[in-house]
Parts: sequence; C-alpha cells; structure tokens
Amino acid sequence: YNNYQNRVNQYSRAYLTTDEFYKRFRDPKIHRRYASSKNSLGGNETNEEDCHCNISSDLLIYKLWYDDALREMGRRALLNFYEGLFEKKLEKLLNKSFPNFKEAQKAFYKEYGKIKDNEYRQQISNMISNDLYQSQLEFGKAKSYYRFFDYVKTQNDIYSQKSSYRMKDMVGDLVVSGMPIRGRGGRDRKIYNITSDLNSLSNNMENSHKELVISRKISAELGRNRSLFYDYLSEKYVEHYNNENNYEYRLGAFNGYIEHYQNRVGYHVKLPTHSYGKYMLFKVPFNENELRAFFKKRLEKNVDYTYRGSLPTIETAIANVALFELDEFNSRELSLIHFNRLKDKEHKKRLYGEIKQAVLNKKTLRNAVIQYFKNAIPIDHNAIQSVKDAVGSRLENKPFLWNELDKMPYFKFQNVTNPNVLFTLDLKVKVINNSRRTSGGRRLPSSIIEYNKYKGIADVLKYIYNVEKYWHVEGATIRHFLESKTNVKIPGSLSNYDLGKLFDFGGGNSNTLTIQFSDYAKKYITNFQHYDGKYGTSLFTDLVKLKKLYDILKERPVDFSNNKKPCIGDPVPNPEIAPQKNSGVAGGMYGCTRNGSGCIGQLSKKYHGGMDFKAHYGQPIFAMYDGDAKSLTQYNKKGTSVVGAGHYVEITSTINGKTVKALYFHLMKNNRKSGKVKAGDVIGYLGDSGNLKTAIKQGYAESHLHVKVKENGSAVNPNNYLSNKINPKTGRYNYPSNCK
Repeated sequence: YNNYQNRVNQYSRAYLTTDEFYKRFRDPKIHRRYASSKNSLGGNETNEEDCHCNISSDLLIYKLWYDDALREMGRRALLNFYEGLFEKKLEKLLNKSFPNFKEAQKAFYKEYGKIKDNEYRQQISNMISNDLYQSQLEFGKAKSYYRFFDYVKTQNDIYSQKSSYRMKDMVGDLVVSGMPIRGRGGRDRKIYNITSDLNSLSNNMENSHKELVISRKISAELGRNRSLFYDYLSEKYVEHYNNENNYEYRLGAFNGYIEHYQNRVGYHVKLPTHSYGKYMLFKVPFNENELRAFFKKRLEKNVDYTYRGSLPTIETAIANVALFELDEFNSRELSLIHFNRLKDKEHKKRLYGEIKQAVLNKKTLRNAVIQYFKNAIPIDHNAIQSVKDAVGSRLENKPFLWNELDKMPYFKFQNVTNPNVLFTLDLKVKVINNSRRTSGGRRLPSSIIEYNKYKGIADVLKYIYNVEKYWHVEGATIRHFLESKTNVKIPGSLSNYDLGKLFDFGGGNSNTLTIQFSDYAKKYITNFQHYDGKYGTSLFTDLVKLKKLYDILKERPVDFSNNKKPCIGDPVPNPEIAPQKNSGVAGGMYGCTRNGSGCIGQLSKKYHGGMDFKAHYGQPIFAMYDGDAKSLTQYNKKGTSVVGAGHYVEITSTINGKTVKALYFHLMKNNRKSGKVKAGDVIGYLGDSGNLKTAIKQGYAESHLHVKVKENGSAVNPNNYLSNKINPKTGRYNYPSNCK
C-alpha cells in the first residue's frame, strides 16, 4: 500500500472512488489484494496468499483516505480563492471586467496567443494554402468524373440505337478503374457500360463543393486576421490548465504565463525564471484536421453553398479523368510485366502513384498535363505512357528515354532566323487510313490522318525540369534527344548538369518540341548569329563555339558572330610579332635574332627556332594548312612537370611535294585537336604552358603563340609559309591582308 500511496501523493488526491476503494480493500469475496509488486495498483489475482488481511490496517487506510478527501475540499477552496485573485489581476492587466475567472482566463489566453503567433504563422499559411488547394482539386475531380460518367451514360443510350460512333472517337483507350471505357472492336463495336451511380457522383460533387466553399471562407477569414486562431489557442491553453491535477503546478504555471505576457517586447519575450516556468512551456500541438474542424464549426453557419458555376467541357473532363487514372494498369503494361520487361508490379504501382501526386501538387505542371491530354483526344496508351515515363524518370533521377522518338522523322536544326533555338522536332504523327468504306461496303482511297497525340508534351518537359536540382536529369534527356535524332556527338567535357544549365525544353502547347538556350544562357549571349553560318550542327564540334559554351558556364559574355578566321597560312587573324624584352621585335622572329650567345658567326646573338605571334590567353589558334594533327606535351626528363613548349599541337602537311610540320606551342591542355584538320580549323586555345608563364611573370615576354616549322625534318623560317610575309622591323605584314 505504501507503493500505491507514494504514487497518489504526487497528485492532489487519491483517484480511487469510494466504491473502488471498498471493492479493493473491504469485500471479503474479492481475493485480489494490493500486491507487494511496485507495478501493481490492485493486488495479484493468481496468488491468493499475497494479500494484506489485517483488519486494523484496512481501517487505518480508510481513515487516511477520508482525511485526504477532506484536505482536497480545502485545496479546492484554496484554488478558487487564488483564481479569484487572478481574475482581478487580469481585469487590471487587460483593462476589462469579467463575470468569472473562466471568462477572464479565456480572454487572457487569447491575448497571450498573439505573442506566440510567429511560431505558427508559417504552419497556418501552409495549412490554408494546402487545404484550399486540396479542396479545389477534389471539387475539380468530382465535376470531371460526374461530367464524364454522364457523357458515358448518354453515349451508351445513343449507341444502343446505333446512331453514333462518337464515344470511340472521344475516349480512345482510356481506362477507368482498370476497365476500358470502350470495347476492342467487333461487329457491334461494343462500348463497355461502366455502371456508376450518377446520384452518388452528384452528391460527391455537392459535398466537395461545400468543402471548397468552407476552405475559401477559412482562407479569407485567416487572411484578414488571426482572431479565429487565437480562439483556438485559448481553448487549448484552458484545456491544458484544467488537465493539470497538481494545483500548485497549475497556479504557478498560470502565474508564469502572466509574467511572460507582461515581459513581452514585440516577438522577443523574456521567460520567467522561477521554478514553475518549466510547467508553462506548453506548445499547442498543430493538428491540421482538428484545427480545420474547429474553424469549420465556427464559420459554417452563415455560408452560402449555392453552386453557380458550370460543368467542364467533355474534352476537359476526359483529360482530367486520364490524369487521375495515371496509376491504373492496362493489359499492355501487365503483359510487359509478365515478360519481365518492367519491374515488379508493386514497384510500378507505387511509382505511378508518386507520378500522379507529383503532377497534382504542381499547378503549372498539372495544367500542362491536362492540356496535353486534351490535345491527345482520342487518348491512346502511348499518350498516357509518355507522361508516366517523363515524370517517372524525373522522380527516379533518370533521363527520359522516350521510345516514341523514332516515330517522328521530321526535325530542324538551329537557323539564322531563330538562332536561340538549337533544335526543333515535329510532334505530329501521320497515319495512313486504309479502312474507309462507303455505306455499301466499297473501299475508298486511302487517306492520311494526322494525330496531335503528342501536342503539348514540350510544356510537360519544361515544367518537370524547371528547378536547378533537376538540371542534370534535363541535361541527360537533352543529350539523349539530340544524339538519338541527329549525328551530333556532344563532348563528354560538357556534363549533363552543364547541358541542363545551358538549354531548356520549349515549344509550349504546340505540335513542336524545341531545345533552346535557357534564360540563364541568354543573359550572357550578346549575339546569336554564328560567324561561319553553320547553325546547330557545329555548336558542339567547332572548338570556338564550344569554348563559348564554357565561357557562358563561367558567366562570361559571348558573341557568336565575332570570331574572324585568319587567312590560310596564318595561325591567328592579322598576325603580329610579340616583342622580346632584350631584343625587341627582332627577338620574336626566326633565326639568330636575340641578344645573347650561341649563334655560329654571330657570337652576340642567340638562336630562336620559330616565330612568336601576339595572342591573348584563351584565344583560338587555327591550323595553317590541311593535315594530320597530334596533341603532345613536353615534359622534363623525370616526366614530373611540363616544360619548354608545354602543351602543343603538331600538324603534318604535304605542301608542294614537301612534308611540312607546323608546331604550335604554349596551348591549353584541354580542347586540343587530333586527327584530320582543315586549314582554318581551331586546333586549340592559347594558354601559358611550358616556359611561357615564367617568362611573362619575369617580364621577358608577353603572351604569345610560338610557331615552329620543319621542312623534311629540318627547321625553317615560318615566315616562308605565312599568307603574307612579316616585316622583321615592324613585326607586321608588309602589305594589308586581302583574304576573307
């Protein structure tokens, strides 16, 4: 009994009633007695020996209980006394009079809730918007299903009289609740009669409209003020107060709330420091269902539920039904599962449920999908499957490998009239119809039927990738589309994330799908017109254009029209000698031109084995002649560092029957050309590799391209192979260049 008494003493009184007390301790027919077990409150039914049968002890226990009940009456009177004091304190604090403590307490907690408003502001806002969104969605769904099934019933009635085939033409292969709406053909082309209680659907539409009206009312009320929410908080605080059995804690905590309110400064409130402060740190649990029920009960009395709108068109209704039925399986999918061409059925069902939620939760995407289904009427399996595959691949972070691409043979590359669009794909599908017959059964000539079943898919793709975290998936999809439909090979140095950053899907609600420069890329492109007139096909193969894509990724402005090519025989446009510190312009020419030593017969001169042409870091370098290119690097003897020529390209050409090798030094390591090249092709970009970086740093030279030429294995003057000869005194052409 001591164990029981110790547990009771932490509350205001023992919670056993008189009857419970008597039955447990006095009834001789009851063998259960209070056990010695610490976990028991009433004895052990299986062990009759484990009881306390001392009569005097039982009487003493009863007396203690009775005394405790008397003390509880005194405690209650004391509680009422303190609540009366609190009532007067609240009247002074709130400058109002109240009929009793309960009313004063509710008014105070309502005011107190205002200083806690910031804690719930975002949750309230999310709840209102989510509730309104869900109500709108459910009402739209209810209207569409009612309109759809009403149409089905009407068409079945008409069809039974064999006067209309419109049902087949309108709903296509649409499957609802696992059953096709129309049959698979045959003499009577039977339409499956889906039995659905229109009255039930009508009631559902009416109820969902009421929920929408009340959601709008809640949104409007809480949008203007929070009074309704403060009433809810007050109710929960009062409930928490009344549920505290220990009166000392109850009164101490309430006094703490008053202190908390008095010490407020805006949203920054100093908490009480006394020992009761910990009992007042009650946070109202945010239960959306309970909160909505509270708001609804307060607001639903004076609400007009009359619906004055109209039902959707049958095209919109069918599109909505197709959207809501996305997670249904049809016979084709089940057969693919059977032959292990899809993952397990449960995985697909789970994934398709996620697809539907992903579409429904994003208004712009939902509208795009509905518009797509409206365009695709009569809806067929491939139209629905395309949305499943597109959104599902995004959910699984995989590229959208659209298997319908091979059915669309017509596409265009970027062109001069719209150069910001890289690629345009015609989405129309043309089918030859051989089944046309007269009423007498005579076959009519074949006709071409044009279907718009993929019209608008561009908008779907646009909206599923419109967040940066999906750019890598969008880039992988763009890579697949371009490489599947064209011979363009996108270099691996452009990652999928880079492609998603540079390009977007476009085309809108039309019969074309485009891949175009993204809004991000457009900010850095000053001119889309290509300098060589080659649009689209050369964007990923021309090193100059490719570098411009890298520059865009580094947020550098680019101009696709400003890359002038040099004359044949020149490595850069309008070549000019880069002077050397101690030898001037002559030091950049070929031969014994530099101050120093080592030249035979010219003891004060130093040999220079090529020509140095002015060029800035990152400038494109061009092939002087047609030939075979190799990308090479000069290392030190240990092979640990790049020295001398650095990263360079060697091009072997046949000129006038001679084998001529031209070497282009100090290039960047990446984006160097190898294999067959044509004169004027970009073979790399100037860097500062080899000894150039040190020479520039020490002031001996400026940024330049060093060109070395070998004729049948022996070094010769590169000036012999330039389009126009360089004047060694001026370092420039003797005559202005006349090539284009």
